[in-house]
Amino acid sequence: MSLFDLDEALYVGGARQMVQSGDYITPRLNSRPPYDVNALTVPFFEKPALVYWLPALSMRLLGVSEFVARLPVAVAALCAVLLLYTVGLRWFGARAGFVAALLYGLAPMTIIDARQMTTDGLLVLWFMGMLFSFATLEKERSGSWRTLLTFWLCCALSLLTKGAIGLLLPALVIGFYALTKPAQTHKERLRNLFQTLRRLRPLLGLLFTLLLVSPWHIAIARRGERDAQGRTFVQEYVVRQHIGRVRGGDTVHNAPPYTYVAYLLVGFFPWACFLPSALRRKSPAKEENGETSERVRLLLVWFWVIFLFFSAGAAKLPTYIVPAYPALALLLGRWLDEALLGQRDRPLRVGVFASMLVTLLLAIGVKIAPRFAPAHNPIPERSEEHTSEL
Repeated sequence: MSLFDLDEALYVGGARQMVQSGDYITPRLNSRPPYDVNALTVPFFEKPALVYWLPALSMRLLGVSEFVARLPVAVAALCAVLLLYTVGLRWFGARAGFVAALLYGLAPMTIIDARQMTTDGLLVLWFMGMLFSFATLEKERSGSWRTLLTFWLCCALSLLTKGAIGLLLPALVIGFYALTKPAQTHKERLRNLFQTLRRLRPLLGLLFTLLLVSPWHIAIARRGERDAQGRTFVQEYVVRQHIGRVRGGDTVHNAPPYTYVAYLLVGFFPWACFLPSALRRKSPAKEENGETSERVRLLLVWFWVIFLFFSAGAAKLPTYIVPAYPALALLLGRWLDEALLGQRDRPLRVGVFASMLVTLLLAIGVKIAPRFAPAHNPIPERSEEHTSEL
């Protein structure tokens, strides 16, 4: 397919300019800034560098095309599926791991993210690397340097992919996980939080992360260039894209709090129809051990923190909650593993009925939606003269 999303066109366009110009510091778009009509490109400061570097590297090695530009997210999606299977195999058994990987790989939003060069397809892999490394550190207690290195490397990659939110979300998940550990008093909860953070070696880890992410941020800021709106890197990337979004500056994507219920139903369809049972159920007696219980609790915290965090925010896009999908896939893989053995027969039938009902409603919606579309095509037909100019 050709590039079909505005964000994807911006990222791929910036990556192509890097390949053509040899400048891998400042992402640029093929546009004339109003303050300099003689310029052929304009800086674009909306996202960090990794979403440009990876497709640029791919196109540098294999040539410029849509397939080559999208290759990094396709590889990231494949790695995420394989990682999910490996973790599910170790945590809950072979069939549960296989089912979890299958559900995640067949989710509509996973399929979309694996076929467009945007930040979300990359971020989910780094997010999985952080939280699965954290789970390993919790199990080992002492923690190996290899696992710690993986955790903080994924933190750095998240920051270079999505900005501060790439570090904020896993920090919230880990913090709430530590605070929800069984404790009698508030002092014990704070002690649990302190012990959990100590295993991550936060001072050394943050220093390592800063050493990886700072060079690009410093280099692009020192250039002092301005984008199409006349903003510097600090004004656009730091103030507008980070501080402004926290304050609700992104009014274009504002939606009601319940929006993510619909987004989850469609983006994780049809498996989302089984989630009510998988999210609220208790572990069977035969699996009630401390290690399994802690893993399930981590997955539940993982999902609810991301879901509620973005539900509370004003701006909402279907891709924002994609980092919660791996947790849902593992929870469902474990639940369906038991359901296939006949231990959860009635909830399984209810989920199948719900998925059939939603399928019918979606089919009706697709059928009648064109009647409510604008009468005139807002995109003009491409003329032969315009095509030759391109």
